[in-house]
Amino acid sequence: MNFKGKQVLITGGAGFLGSFLTEEMLRQGAQVTIYDRLSHGTTRIQHLLKDPALQLIKATLQDQDKLSEAVRAKDFVWHLAANADIPGGIKNTMMDISDGILATRNLLEAMRGAGVRRMAFASSGAVYGEKTSGFRSEKAGPTLPISLYGAAKLGCEGLISAYSHLFGLHAWIFRFGNVISARITHGVILDFINKLKNNPKELEVLGDGTQTKSYLLSEECVAGMLHVMEHSSIKEGEGFCDCFNIGAADETLVLDIAKMVIEEMKLKDCKIKIKGGERGWLGDQAKIALDISKVRSMGWAPRHSSGEAVRIAIRRMLDQPQELYAHGQ
Repeated sequence: MNFKGKQVLITGGAGFLGSFLTEEMLRQGAQVTIYDRLSHGTTRIQHLLKDPALQLIKATLQDQDKLSEAVRAKDFVWHLAANADIPGGIKNTMMDISDGILATRNLLEAMRGAGVRRMAFASSGAVYGEKTSGFRSEKAGPTLPISLYGAAKLGCEGLISAYSHLFGLHAWIFRFGNVISARITHGVILDFINKLKNNPKELEVLGDGTQTKSYLLSEECVAGMLHVMEHSSIKEGEGFCDCFNIGAADETLVLDIAKMVIEEMKLKDCKIKIKGGERGWLGDQAKIALDISKVRSMGWAPRHSSGEAVRIAIRRMLDQPQELYAHGQ
């Protein structure tokens, strides 16, 4: 898909993944509008704000009037805005419903009213729920999330699918593994880095250390989405909606991540303390690995393994300015 000269809206464009996507859209020559409530400011996109091809709208997806105005005359919508605080969603059970399901419904209505028919949605492997072993494909079912975050993502997928079939939208749903790089404000790698800065002699690992997840660099995530859209078969005049796993083909142990962080920080005599328990926190998937054979068949695979991505991300995060991750999500 060629975005040169296209009018593009990115919800959550000032966020972690959104900032990398915004860079790529501008690089391709798109006219980009970021729609973001800026709960973490503009630090991640500060270097882009003087670009004449970029417009920034500070607003929430609950503001239907502003949203409808922002969507008008757009060629494509990237929907990345969501609550990224899984534990916070447990304390406030309305958070994921409001920021996820209801916000997505508002966006879909704005698109329908404006006649905008193409979108991509940032979903998550959290929709798959719990499974002790094996890689999960897009055909896996039943999908039974164990977090409100995952439940909201699954609900958003359902809404997008329904709008596609009822109103002729073309929608790509991307289920991500753990996307990592600099600019990130939460996650196990950053947690370990901050703990070791406070106490370089001991690192506490939540859970039993055997939790395994698939990790992917931010730029590879963006490249994967664009490749899939470029190679999708769409019939004009018909609705389109499909799901795609975007992740590494392997997985990485939390305990191995802890060891890599210690190595990259060049710490000596640091002890790893295993807190114990099946998972890091309530709602956390202890084991999640994505089957990417579907996107492989379309000609895409990440250049780096999960472990390689983790080590690269650690180095980037150690080099990034402190203010980029001073406030966790």
